Amino acid sequence: MVTPSNTYRLSDMIRGLWDGREFHYVNYPNSIATEYMKIKDKFPKRQKSLHFSKIDFKSLISIIKSKKYKDFKKPDPNTIIVHLRVGDVIDGIPTTVDNFLHKSPAETKWKNGKNYVFNLDYYKHIITELPTSIKNVVFVYGYKNRDEWRYQHDERYQKDPRNSCEKSEEYIEKLKTFFESKGYSVTKKNCYTPIDKEDLDYKSLRQRLIKVSENADIDFVYMCNAKHFVKSGGGFSKIISNVVQLQGNNSYPKNNK
Repeated sequence: MVTPSNTYRLSDMIRGLWDGREFHYVNYPNSIATEYMKIKDKFPKRQKSLHFSKIDFKSLISIIKSKKYKDFKKPDPNTIIVHLRVGDVIDGIPTTVDNFLHKSPAETKWKNGKNYVFNLDYYKHIITELPTSIKNVVFVYGYKNRDEWRYQHDERYQKDPRNSCEKSEEYIEKLKTFFESKGYSVTKKNCYTPIDKEDLDYKSLRQRLIKVSENADIDFVYMCNAKHFVKSGGGFSKIISNVVQLQGNNSYPKNNK
């Protein structure tokens, strides 16, 4: 099982969870997280949490707008980007997919008491705010804490119910059906699934770690450049929402910080 101690944690590092700083410097030296932390390395003490008002969004935006990332894929301006937080927050608790979709947020909280997965009422409200002229939607998501390379190659790992993400897949499919019933064309973009043969040939942990960070940064830059962004629960989505708005674009729900 991939654990927080050996995975790329872009959001946590930006928010000041400095316990993984050295690990990221060594294993992800060219990542957005490391670039940002080196800018902010003036902080004298490690912190368990950093308030969003203390995040240096100006520096973060300068990184994703730099020459290094100029050729990264950007969303079509006439597309709505919907970030979905799935994986452990769905498959790691006994709540059913139907409950995630139909129960109130108070009834579907994660183990830490926070809501990461939103119900259909949330998305019904979102649709009332979206431009009626735009009908293309892209779901962006990743099965957090699952090692995709091992899942493709290791039969025992694949059969472990903690790694199946079956409930996440069901949630995504039912949400896709909902959007399609409202007249939208939906494309799914799983940022942790290998996308070509070269990805499947990665064998060392070091190489896999680097590949995960590259995939996360690719999707972070992609979503931060959205003209229309729908956020999910969690700090990662909140950071993207702030970046989108600071660039003069639209984040939904509106008036929701």
